[in-house]
Order: sequence, then C-alpha cells, then structure tokens
Amino acid sequence: MHPRQMIETAGLLSLQSAELLRGGAELCSDALSEYWIASRCRLDCWGRSLRVLGHSRSAPPGDEAGDLLMRLSEEIALSEALTRIVAAIGCVHDRRRRGEEAGPIGLNTLEAHRETATRLKALVMAWWPKDSARSRLARSLARQAEHWTDALLAYVSTAGAIDHLAIDPTRLLEFAYDSQAHGFEASRTSNQLLAIALRASFAGARLSPLNPNLNRRIAGAAMALFGSEGFDSLGLMKPVWMLRVERHTDDTAALVDRLFSDEQPGAIRLPARWRI
Repeated sequence: MHPRQMIETAGLLSLQSAELLRGGAELCSDALSEYWIASRCRLDCWGRSLRVLGHSRSAPPGDEAGDLLMRLSEEIALSEALTRIVAAIGCVHDRRRRGEEAGPIGLNTLEAHRETATRLKALVMAWWPKDSARSRLARSLARQAEHWTDALLAYVSTAGAIDHLAIDPTRLLEFAYDSQAHGFEASRTSNQLLAIALRASFAGARLSPLNPNLNRRIAGAAMALFGSEGFDSLGLMKPVWMLRVERHTDDTAALVDRLFSDEQPGAIRLPARWRI
C-alpha cells in the first residue's frame, strides 16, 4: 500500500468517525491490537533504515542512499495523518466511555512516530544542503501533510476536544467550521470535494513504498476500529449522512421509550387499550 493511499484512508476515517463516536460506538479490541502490532513492526523497519543511513560505513552508495532517504521521507510524512487520526479517535472514545484502552495505544504510537520523524529530519539536514532540490521537496511534502492532518483532525474534533493532538491548534480551529454539518447537500458536497482535493494534493508522491504490507495492515486495522458499525450489508463504508440518520433515529426511539416508560417519574401512562 502506497503512503498516499494511507492519507486517503485517514480522510475516510476522519469523515466517518465523529458520527460513530457521538453514537456511542465501541472500538474493536482485535483491530486495536492489530494496529499496535503492525505499527510497532513498521517503526522497527524505519529505525533500521535510519540506523543504516546514519552510519557512514553501513550506508549504501550516494544515489542509493538518497533514494532510500527520500522514500523514508515520503512514507513517514504521509502516514502520520492516519497515526494522529487513530490517536484522536482513541482519546475521544476513552473520554466518552471513561476508559483507558484505546487512547494510550494511539498516543504511544504517535509519540514513537514523531521521534522517528525527528531523527529523519536530522538526517535530511545532514545529507542534503538546505537549498537542494531533494531537501526542498522533503520539507514541502512534510508541510503539505501537516496542513492536511490538521484539516482531517478537525472532523474528529466535532466529537471531542483533541487540540493537543493537532500540529497547529490555531489551524485546527480554522478548519472547525468546514467540519461541521451544514445540511445534507452541503455536507455531501464538502466531503466529496475533500476526497478529491486530498487525492490531488499528493498525486506527485509516487516513490515505491518501503513497507507496503505493513502499511496495508495498519490501514486495514484503522478502518476496522468500529467493527461492523461503519459498514453496510454489502461491506461498503456507510456515508456520513446515513450514520447521522441512524444516530438520530436511535435517539428518538430511546426518547419515546423513556417518555412512555412506567418506571420513569412523570412518564405518560398509556391507556390499557393501547398496550400490547
């Protein structure tokens, strides 16, 4: 799986997660375990590559090393969006359910990801002059990924405060309005435009991935976090409007049940002839 597909996965998950979290959806423990294991394996792979590049005796020849460093830059930068989205989902989920399971997994993975990104940045500065083409490309890619990461986090933030997970909290607030629901047609259009813009923004990222299988496992585990609640009977992702309708329908049904419950104080008591 290519890193640019991972940031598209982050976009899909961010659009869907807020409604599921507000609806009280539980996170799948098996998906969390798979996400944790695959993420640790990929972090280990990145660490080995960085160690190879960091030692002059073990580093490959110049061109080969430069290609490896550029592929590392692309994979680490573009995959951070999904890492932050999963961490945000875990924190909001735990806060709503007063638990401590998903949040620590997401935060620990994000912390390790950021440490790896810091090591990568030091290597980029050591290998390439600041004004070189590859150095400029790596910095531009990282800035673009950071911008989109905060934009996607804004959608999750509608379900709970996650300012501490934003790269730039001020930018997160700027995106907050666009992430709100503004009617069915407006929401559907904005979501479609977001997906198109996200794909177009990283169309130029085409270097071969270093860890395609681990990327696929991580993305699959992230998409499976909400279990079957996020998918319809055909196995396709439920659109946000459908999740919203289902949540409001469930809320209305629960309200009616409480209204006519004999056990609730002040409830409306149905005439005997209406009871089943």
